[in-house]
Amino acid sequence: MPREFTILTVCDGNIHRSPLAEALLRLWSGWYLPPALADVVRIGSAGLIAPDGAPMGRRVARIAHALGVVDAEHRARLLTDSMIRHADLVLTATARQRDTVIGRVPAALKVTMTVREAGQAAQALRARGLAAPPTTEDDLRRIVASLNAERAGGAKDVIDPQGHGDAVFLRMTSEAVPALCEVATILLGMPVADRDAYVEGVSDPARLAQAAGLDASSYSAR
Repeated sequence: MPREFTILTVCDGNIHRSPLAEALLRLWSGWYLPPALADVVRIGSAGLIAPDGAPMGRRVARIAHALGVVDAEHRARLLTDSMIRHADLVLTATARQRDTVIGRVPAALKVTMTVREAGQAAQALRARGLAAPPTTEDDLRRIVASLNAERAGGAKDVIDPQGHGDAVFLRMTSEAVPALCEVATILLGMPVADRDAYVEGVSDPARLAQAAGLDASSYSAR
């Protein structure tokens, strides 16, 4: 009987960055993986200092909807060591969060990386022709091992939009989504054309802002 494969996304409050990543990865898992494989993939999120039960941020819910997520229902939950131990891949928004996760559960070292680290590693694997779509849960685990072996460090964090205006939420999206797409291309079988469409969509803050009902007037891609 196939074993479950669990992806866990992590940030601090579990109301902005990690639930957006969770929602998109869950959406893409259902779209792109073979149905039998999608049935054993579990995707969740949690936060290091999450206010248990808090909903997804209003702006993030709008962004998720603009990116194709129909049901963005979410309740924040506090990260536990058990969640880390049972995850086959942990994606954090920042290097500090990654190091905290590994410090709490050292055995998670080889499956824990930042979103942008994983994106860089996935891009490198794809460039070398090592991106065959997975068909089994063992394929998924081999891909995670390849991501771990390929990551080179130095990837930037995904900015925390908490307490900021619309422009920072747009910037957060432009930092997170391309990396998530790269991961989805090799881990979930996302077609390159779809990856390119998503990346193009989030790289234009005015268009994304219009789709999400946000204000891009003070956007900065620093």
